[in-house]
Amino acid sequence: MDNNKDEAKIHKGCKSIHAAECAMLITLAAVFILRVPVFVKAGMDGSGIFGIGTDLFMLIYMSFGVSICCVIRDSVSGSIRKKQFRNVCKNVKAGMFVSAACSAVICVTLVALSGWISSVLLCEPRAQLVILACVPAAVCTVISGTAKGYIRGCRFNSLYVAGHIAEAVLLIAMSVLGTRIGVSIGTKAAALLVNKDIVFIYGAAGAMAGISAAELICMVYWIALLVVFYRPMSVLAGDDNSTGGGSLTDIMKQLMSRQLPYLLLGAMVGSYFPLTMRFYFGSAPQKTDYLGMWGEYFTFWGVAAGIAVVICCADISGAAGCLMRAQARDEQNRMNKILNNAVRHMLATGIPAAAFISVLGNNIALAAGVKDKSHLAAVFTVYSCVVILSALCLFFGMVLIRKDYISELL
Repeated sequence: MDNNKDEAKIHKGCKSIHAAECAMLITLAAVFILRVPVFVKAGMDGSGIFGIGTDLFMLIYMSFGVSICCVIRDSVSGSIRKKQFRNVCKNVKAGMFVSAACSAVICVTLVALSGWISSVLLCEPRAQLVILACVPAAVCTVISGTAKGYIRGCRFNSLYVAGHIAEAVLLIAMSVLGTRIGVSIGTKAAALLVNKDIVFIYGAAGAMAGISAAELICMVYWIALLVVFYRPMSVLAGDDNSTGGGSLTDIMKQLMSRQLPYLLLGAMVGSYFPLTMRFYFGSAPQKTDYLGMWGEYFTFWGVAAGIAVVICCADISGAAGCLMRAQARDEQNRMNKILNNAVRHMLATGIPAAAFISVLGNNIALAAGVKDKSHLAAVFTVYSCVVILSALCLFFGMVLIRKDYISELL
């Protein structure tokens, strides 16, 4: 009887959606959803150019932003559990230095190499303005990582979730507003320069600038929360007589070493669209409509597959945490049950989603108003398996990181 209750508890724990752990998925879902209004306002070509900036932002968000947040969260929660408040303050300071260093490197790299990235790496010279418009968004999301990790580590879950919901709303609203402003300016500039490409280039750059504005507002929110809730922690640190943790430089090295597995996982998952885009642009520059075709693919298949991956990950968001708690108690049978249930739930969600995308590819393209829908429907069919593979990659990657297997390999 007790075993049945334990199994039911495990089953419920793996299937339940933890709001704090799903908060980041809300932001990622918004990044997928905002592609549709940008496509409507800026057109197929504008959506294709906008995809370059968005994919670059997603890559930096999932690699640098999320990795810093996770590392600070683990460090802060562990130190608070041990009542080492002085170590908490050291970790936050070190995290801010690491965030600032990473954002500075990203900023200098993108600004200095924007022309080379657009012309050589992506084979699309018209994307340079969008890449430059992406720089503030990338910097803001990396700097916000430490504040997010501190808020999450201190278990201010309501503020953490509210911040991500506000970020999702701002991303959609500001990108639409930026697209309108960019198209308006581009229309006037195109009339003067007699160049129709300027309209969708400015529209895409405006949408990317809107994302940067949204991330700037969110960065102010996260930094304000950090300042407010850091003061009580500094008071506790003053009364803390514990030793350990090392100097600030040592802690920075520790954070960067622990950040590396998260960074590699985020880069691996977030690089799918940029790599696909590179091969596509490099192999089809001679086609006059290649940019518009990429815009259709980026918008409709990207939204369908992206939302499906988010749902799959949300369905098992608490499984990795449950697995680690069972490991800490050396409950091997429970660990096996949690892992089996998590994979089953993920496949139960991912396989129908992939089949839905594959079978209804024609209908989705037709509803979107695409004239020649054959190529888009083929893309829906061929790449539907990415939904399952991406969700499995994220889940098992997080499990390996939590169990320190990747750190041992590195």
